[in-house]
Amino acid sequence: MSRGSRQLHGVVVWKKISQGWDSFRPLLNFKVGDGAAIRFWHDPWCGDVPLSILFQEMFNLARDREAKFKSCWREGVNGVVWDVQFVRNAQDKIGTGRFVELLELLYKVQPSNSAADKLVRKQSSRLEAIIGIYSVQRHLRGFRSFH
Repeated sequence: MSRGSRQLHGVVVWKKISQGWDSFRPLLNFKVGDGAAIRFWHDPWCGDVPLSILFQEMFNLARDREAKFKSCWREGVNGVVWDVQFVRNAQDKIGTGRFVELLELLYKVQPSNSAADKLVRKQSSRLEAIIGIYSVQRHLRGFRSFH
């Protein structure tokens, strides 16, 4: 196989993957590394539900609703320092309890500047796993015609 045909095959493979991405993406979560590829409010990185849904009242007051995860934390002397910014004093409007819940969730995560973010399969029930495998197999069937 010539180099040109291998490159073409690679394009076809990615084209097939992108065609099935909308149905495959819900089966994945992010594993946090440095946070450069993760949208803090919109991507599921702390469970199956994005923070924009879990903490909708805070999301509505967020200074940057499209913030990358990486922009919301930094390494401090004693570990991770979180810096989620809001347009006004959201704690007064929402209440301390919800902020404590958010911080408890955030401090369970250990981001690292030395690791990249990863997509991982969601932990799910056996039935959901079988459905997910079927879905992946169905999308990959189209690859056979390119070998």
